[in-house]
Amino acid sequence: AILEKRKIQEPYREPFGDHFTDLYGRPIGWTICLSLMEKVFFPAALIAMLLSAAWEPLFLTLLFESLFSVSILTIVAPAGHRLEFFGKGILVTPIRYAGLIYDVTTTFRFATDLWVRKDKRWRK
Repeated sequence: AILEKRKIQEPYREPFGDHFTDLYGRPIGWTICLSLMEKVFFPAALIAMLLSAAWEPLFLTLLFESLFSVSILTIVAPAGHRLEFFGKGILVTPIRYAGLIYDVTTTFRFATDLWVRKDKRWRK
């Protein structure tokens, strides 16, 4: 009944509302939570290894994480382009880690603003 009253039909409209959320939940929250945990704990582990001069575990962590990421990229690449995507994945690895360093500085600034300066007017 309500769909017939709409002037613009939206075929991809996502259902919303408290009732829908109570009934089915929002599984995307796990994705966001795990992504946030990765952005905080993976750099923290790398920094801990750097500060404690644990060079071998640091090297192995970087090596296996890079191989894992490039392997996934190669597997999901279209057939016929896997070697190309493998090469690009290797070339982009330093840029990924530069982004990780930037994330660490952003997280540190956020934590400093929030917990040290008590300034809650931080920017996104």
